[in-house]
Amino acid sequence: MDGTRAPTRFSREDADLRRYRRVAEYTLQQLEWCIGYLHAIHKTKEARVLARNRTVIRSRLIRQPAPPLPSEAANPSPGAASARRSSADPRM
Repeated sequence: MDGTRAPTRFSREDADLRRYRRVAEYTLQQLEWCIGYLHAIHKTKEARVLARNRTVIRSRLIRQPAPPLPSEAANPSPGAASARRSSADPRM
């Protein structure tokens, strides 16, 4: 034996999963930029809709919590956390 291993099916699948995850994270970064931009130009309704979509995508596919909306980060209120939790609810 020369110490080299033939690529296994699992190592190939792991590499694919890492690549897909990297692409998904990059895409979500672009979506986060769009949300921030819409918020900055006072299109908050559209920003909230995209933020809800982002939350569902993050929770279902990547299993990570979504960052808050720019308006929530700027002036956190006691109800902001519950609003974020309810927006992640798939029944909405």
